[in-house]
Parts: sequence; C-alpha cells; structure tokens
Amino acid sequence: MTAAPLHVRPAPHTIATVPVLLVLALSSFAAAGVGLALLQRYNGLPGAVVLFRLDALAMSVVPGGFVALALLLVAGVGLRRRVLGAVGTLAISVLWWQIVIGRFSLPVEYFLQIGVFAAAVLGVWLAVRRGVGWGWSLVTLPLVAGMLLVPLSSAVQTIDMTVSGWTAVWHGLQLVPFLVAVLAGAVAGRFSTGAPVRFEAHGEPLVDKTV
Repeated sequence: MTAAPLHVRPAPHTIATVPVLLVLALSSFAAAGVGLALLQRYNGLPGAVVLFRLDALAMSVVPGGFVALALLLVAGVGLRRRVLGAVGTLAISVLWWQIVIGRFSLPVEYFLQIGVFAAAVLGVWLAVRRGVGWGWSLVTLPLVAGMLLVPLSSAVQTIDMTVSGWTAVWHGLQLVPFLVAVLAGAVAGRFSTGAPVRFEAHGEPLVDKTV
C-alpha cells in the first residue's frame, strides 16, 4: 500500500529585477576595468585594438543596456516615457563609449567627464520616474564625485605599481561617479514626493515588488 503523493504548491519566487539589472550594469563596468588591466600586457600586439574596443563596450554600452532595460520595467509610467528614457540612456552610453576609445572628449578633466555622464544617466532615470521633487538636487552628486577624483587620480599616478595594477585602480576610480549615481537614484526614489513607483512583474515566477 502506497501513500498518496503530496501536492505542494511551490511558493512564488520573487526577484527585485531592477536592482539586479543595476548591479549587473556596475558589475559589467568593473569587470571591463579588470579586463582592460589584463589586456595591458598584450598592448601593441596584432588584434589588440579590437580586444580593447570590445572591452570598452563592456564598460559603456553594455551597462547602458542594463540601465535601459531597467527603465523599461518601470510600471505606473507611460510606455512612451519609458522608451524615450531607454533610448536616451543608450545614446549616452554610446557617446561614453566614444570617449573610452578616445574618439570624443569633453573640454574638461577626464574624471569630470565621467561625472557629467553619470549625472546625465541619473537625470534620465529621475525624468522617467517622475515625482522625485527635491531628488533632482542629487544630480549634482556624480559631478561632485568626479571633481573630487581629479586630485585623487593625480595622486594615484605617483604610486609605484605595475601598468596592469595602475590600470585596475584607475578604472576602479572611474566606477565611483556611476556608483554614486545609482545610490542617488535609489535615495530619490525612496523619498520621492509623488506616488510610489512599482516595477512590472514578469509572470508568477518573476515578480518585482520593489518601490
């Protein structure tokens, strides 16, 4: 005699999709910095330019793609606003890629350029979410981070280390303004004066209930 099988309904699995996408964006940037440091030993070899440019994509367009996808998942906002925000973010990331590979440059210090682009992405994020009120003042934080990194980066250049090690530290510093932008966006969303913004659920197995 066998016992009847037990039918237990599994609990729904919830994933905070948008925060995961933002973490992936930062991780892609950080991994690209490490990859570029490793590529330094092959600098000057045939085909190295192609590898450097592919690595630059992982530092610019790929993170921008993750952020654009996160914007498309914002619920409670019109589709047109979300699409425009995603397209704007991708355009900013492509322009940033041009700076990374040396084809374009703003007439300011390099780390301040990073602050400008991080602030631009944050501005697009806040424009899509709406109702952030005083949160717009946080757009200045990536700029401040970029300005503070200018003298810090100069000090780092005086440290005696290998080219790969120096490149890793250099790109680690570049991550700071974007990290500040992500934190500022989270703070602005948490204390926004408008209606809370939810993120769209992806069926039962993928539900995002973050605010």
